[in-house]
Amino acid sequence: MPFMYFVLAMVAGFAAATQSGVNAQLRTEVGNSYLTALISFATGTVALSMLYWFNKNGIAAGPVAKISWYKFTGGLLGVVFVTIILNIAHRIGATTMFSFVIAGQLLAAILFDHFGLLGYQAHPVSVWRIIGILLVVAGAIIILKN
Repeated sequence: MPFMYFVLAMVAGFAAATQSGVNAQLRTEVGNSYLTALISFATGTVALSMLYWFNKNGIAAGPVAKISWYKFTGGLLGVVFVTIILNIAHRIGATTMFSFVIAGQLLAAILFDHFGLLGYQAHPVSVWRIIGILLVVAGAIIILKN
């Protein structure tokens, strides 16, 4: 696997941590987590619109009516994520929050991989994967004990 994929995954993680901090500051200024999320998603929508329209390759949209309903829930899941983060970031801190976010992501990921859900290639659960996830969860608990 190209090393660049791992680097990009780390950049995405760094962006998520940064986004949460910026959104938490915006929430403090705005005073409402829902309005904060709306501003965040509106800004993201503008940025994505620009990326789409200025993409020289062009992305074929295809008929929206033929798309399975659950494929539209990505944005809703983003709302769930951002809204929860906005309401807990300032209460539990970035390290504790992201330790548990990562633990939750890994628990979901091991299920998706094992069963080949959501288009992921099937990778059966192994003892080493379970140990790895348990170590992350243990790390999150240790961080919480701070």
